Amino acid sequence: MTNCSVAAADRHLSGEVKEEWQELDELKPEPSSPADVAERRDKLLEMVYQIVPYLMQHNAEAEACDVLMEIERLDLLQQYVDRSAFPRVCLYLRRSVYSSVTLSLIGRNTPCFIFQLVIMISVFLCVTDC
Repeated sequence: MTNCSVAAADRHLSGEVKEEWQELDELKPEPSSPADVAERRDKLLEMVYQIVPYLMQHNAEAEACDVLMEIERLDLLQQYVDRSAFPRVCLYLRRSVYSSVTLSLIGRNTPCFIFQLVIMISVFLCVTDC
């Protein structure tokens, strides 16, 4: 498989993870099924731990941020950002603050601007301390 096809497959996989996570958000679990939902989320999170580093290493920072925003785990971003990716990640996050799509994704439970600002600051502090 070429790098191009691997990247396309990984982006497709990240899209599938986002869709599955959204389905779990919309699922109204019955009293007996919360454990099933938690187990499915854990499996998806394991995939995210593999997908995001790959995306970050292959200059697909925006896609990595999108996946993490979709699953409301943007806090995981700081462990994958290095000095070279930092400006692109911050630029993408800053631009996405004003995006209606981002507000619909992450604005459900958290004020988007404040949350992303905190993430950018923590990423900056991590990168500058490394």
